[in-house]
Amino acid sequence: MELNPNPQRLHGMDALRAVAMLAGIFLHGTISYKIRHDPLTWPTDPIYHRIGYDYLYLWIHNFRMQLFYLVAGFFARFLYYKIGEKPFIIHRIRRILVPFILSLIFLLPFSIAPFLYYRFMNGPHPVHQVLVHLMHWNGMAHFWFLYYLLIFYVVMLASIHLVPASWRTALVNRSRALNLSRAGLVLLLSIPVAAILFLFNTPMVEVYTGIFPKVPFLIYYGFFFATGWVLHIQMDRLPDTGKMAWPFLILGTLLTWPMLNLIYNQALLQAEMGWSYFLLVRALGAVQTILLVFGTLGLFMRFFREESRVLRYISDSSYWLYLIHMGFIASMQILLFKSAVPGSLRFWIVMTVSLGLSFASYEGLIRYTRVGEMLHGKRKRRIRAAAETIPSP
Repeated sequence: MELNPNPQRLHGMDALRAVAMLAGIFLHGTISYKIRHDPLTWPTDPIYHRIGYDYLYLWIHNFRMQLFYLVAGFFARFLYYKIGEKPFIIHRIRRILVPFILSLIFLLPFSIAPFLYYRFMNGPHPVHQVLVHLMHWNGMAHFWFLYYLLIFYVVMLASIHLVPASWRTALVNRSRALNLSRAGLVLLLSIPVAAILFLFNTPMVEVYTGIFPKVPFLIYYGFFFATGWVLHIQMDRLPDTGKMAWPFLILGTLLTWPMLNLIYNQALLQAEMGWSYFLLVRALGAVQTILLVFGTLGLFMRFFREESRVLRYISDSSYWLYLIHMGFIASMQILLFKSAVPGSLRFWIVMTVSLGLSFASYEGLIRYTRVGEMLHGKRKRRIRAAAETIPSP
């Protein structure tokens, strides 16, 4: 067991977690401009829609949260065996449970308010309606990912105590025998993923923010959490994933086009193909997800092993950026509805302003505070050398 692993591999995995967070921000930025949109659930631009945003949304949706839970499972095993069970529980309470509770109290109203305003903006007294409905339960918004992560930690700890030691040893031995550089082995993972997708009512994983956990979500994302746990067992072989990074990423990206056509023409194709339609769309979706997840993993294991100040800053800030971004993005999308800003620029303005405000809030309110310490550990302000602060004669 590698308790003191090569830090380069941890840098790559940490950067991977940050990318999964940031990808979610871009995903939410596309929704207002998709061709296929739901104006009842998301602020939808009244004049500008392009199919490119549908492609981008589907591409991100089919791997970013799966990737996040895979990385979470990886670090869960690493941390558990490095510091022990009790410190692990305390660490996860501080890093996950407390931010989750505080987010529901302080950030959820900010995140939900633009959506409520959008719902009532054409009626009388929209601001009053927003305030009234903020007093009601409106779901967990994008904070659901922390909720499920906490559940996976509980299941993980229970499994460690309930699963016989001989079974766990056999799993470790079998896992170490796997060859991560084999395309066939990685693609083999698409079989259980495709089977799990049959538990969902839609061709791809739907969005659910309710407080009552859904079994398909637990099984689906739990599979990737468990896969990350197994990956940590053979962490010394993670660099092997870089061998297939580009082929996986390119092929996974190319599959976005047939996936989008299968999903958007469901009624017609289902009538023509019958049961085979469900098999095809889920098999193709599973293959795309595995290709993109392991392609991205391989890319970061190959090119992002060295830590830099920029990468460290992005990794540190990504947690807060994901927690705070929703209110900024939805508000900006609504503000541009009746503006003279060309439609082609709206997405980019939304993302620039939203990310700018999110980074500014992190730098000014979070990074060096107790909240920042809770999210990513204590960070000290850089102090310039004395020679830099003394003016030259």
